[in-house]
Amino acid sequence: MSRRDRDEEEARALRHVAARAARRLAILEWLVFLVAAVLATGAGALVALLIADPLGLPFRATWMVASLLLFVVPAAWSYGRLKREERERRGEVPSTEHESDG
Repeated sequence: MSRRDRDEEEARALRHVAARAARRLAILEWLVFLVAAVLATGAGALVALLIADPLGLPFRATWMVASLLLFVVPAAWSYGRLKREERERRGEVPSTEHESDG
């Protein structure tokens, strides 16, 4: 087997491993998304159970709103943080994490 054939075989094996890792990462992302949705739904039910009756609100509507808030608000915060870190890495915005207020 020539060096070129060996290099091509190694490159093929590397592409196969990278493709498998990408598939596994995609599955893991969907799993995290699903777990977050289930947790938000359960926490929304608990919040609705605690506040719907004392406030005179319908349980299902309260559950729906609470679940959406518990899913969307942390997701939006995380997305904003990710975008800010990307800008800082590119040098567009200076980091303010270690600055003091005084």
